[in-house]
Amino acid sequence: MLRTVIAAVAACVAAPAAAADWSGFYVGLHAGYGFGEADQEALLSGQWSAEPAGLRNFVSANWTADQEPEGVIYGVHGGYDHELGSGIVAGIEGEYTRLGMEDERATASLPSGFGPSYAFSNRVEVDHQIAARLKLGYDFGPILIYATGGYAFFNVDASASVLSSGGYSKTGSIDKSTHGWVEGIGAEVPLRDHWSAHFLFIHTNFDKFDFATVYNPGSTFTSPAYGENFENDFEVNFLRLGFSYRL
Repeated sequence: MLRTVIAAVAACVAAPAAAADWSGFYVGLHAGYGFGEADQEALLSGQWSAEPAGLRNFVSANWTADQEPEGVIYGVHGGYDHELGSGIVAGIEGEYTRLGMEDERATASLPSGFGPSYAFSNRVEVDHQIAARLKLGYDFGPILIYATGGYAFFNVDASASVLSSGGYSKTGSIDKSTHGWVEGIGAEVPLRDHWSAHFLFIHTNFDKFDFATVYNPGSTFTSPAYGENFENDFEVNFLRLGFSYRL
């Protein structure tokens, strides 16, 4: 089956294509790889202010995480292009992309030097994207080179937890939609029978979001109130290959 798909794609690419007429609607499929940076910073409050500065720095430093979620992506897209003349092509595109991007880290129980030892964990996952982008490019003959930019919505699931040898146990999490500006650059070539193929690099920088921790059931104490809040700064990149059918 895989050999059949590869042979079919190779035949399309190798076959001579007619001169491109980029004007019109199109729909298609795409797949690729996503990789990003998720900075999760632990900020302490409440009763932590009464603890030694060394302990506060230890907890904050070891609970702050710089993660790199990555994974396979795939989805559908559609849009409209219009030739403006003199080789200039403008368009608009919408897409839905399923993402398999995640990363998590967990430490061993670390001695704090102030009594209890602490084990920390952080996790982030992005599972889908909906985006709308404008396109502007130039037709160089056999290839269309274009820049693209717009807005994207993502679903993000993030969490952080701690467990001390003294039984201090807390978890914070968030599962929400977030959004941000998206920009990129792409190249597209015509194939035969109304088909075209594109390669696209996309970068998205999300709005920051945060979440707070709560005591887990079974925590040895729940007061006085120690507080931890996590500020999240998140950006992702996509490399994708797609095929479009031009109507």
